[in-house]
Amino acid sequence: GNAIRSNARYGISAGGNFNRFVSNRIEGRGAQDHGVWIDVCNRNVVTNNTISGHTTNGVLLTSVARSNRIMGNFIVSNDVRGVFVNSPSAAKNRFDANMILGRSYQNIGIEIADADANTITNNTIQRHSARGIVLSGSASTNKIFANRVYSNTRDGIAITNSGASWNRVVRNSLYANGSFGVRLAGGVTNRVLNNAVYANAGGVRIVGTAGVSNRFVNNILQSNAAVGVSNSAAGTRWEFNNVFGHTANFANTTALAVSNGGISSNSR
Repeated sequence: GNAIRSNARYGISAGGNFNRFVSNRIEGRGAQDHGVWIDVCNRNVVTNNTISGHTTNGVLLTSVARSNRIMGNFIVSNDVRGVFVNSPSAAKNRFDANMILGRSYQNIGIEIADADANTITNNTIQRHSARGIVLSGSASTNKIFANRVYSNTRDGIAITNSGASWNRVVRNSLYANGSFGVRLAGGVTNRVLNNAVYANAGGVRIVGTAGVSNRFVNNILQSNAAVGVSNSAAGTRWEFNNVFGHTANFANTTALAVSNGGISSNSR
């Protein structure tokens, strides 16, 4: 592979379709804004690269960047985010089996802002100064599946805006985060299914405009230090086989709206 270092804006700028960027060392060294920029292009593959030391993002997808695959990369110590998807038209991209390591530099491992139908799967995301994964703006129909998200200073996974809907958070391991494993601060009809949420400062936080028709099913919340579930938004549904074990308490300031009229079909 190539060594790409200390350019003014981008290490690699992809503007065409069906390209492959493989086994490169893309090092900002405090100069490059972004390691890889994908803009107005489809079906590119970025794989097995080391992407480090950029002043903004390791990987940036903007405009009509669709059906690209970012897989098997080592993305480390970029100043703001490891990966940023920043366009309503950047859809159907896949982020698969990356190691995204903040080392207290990156604020966020992966953020999807306003974009739909992207998949984040099988990644290891750790040691960020804020959050592991963030869905912001009107990000909808995205899937966060089978990731390990741990040792981040704040939340493991956060959905932060009222426009974020129909997202799926499924089969993730969320542990040793400094705030909550999952924070739902906005959005409707999101689904949180089959996750292991343990040994965080808190398990799940539901707050702000979140609540209407969001559902939590088959999750395990265990050994979280302060609180298992903290809910201050109406309308969230805790349904079927959630396990609340060894948490300090199950605290709600608004009653949960759960099928069958209460907290049912769950165990504690």
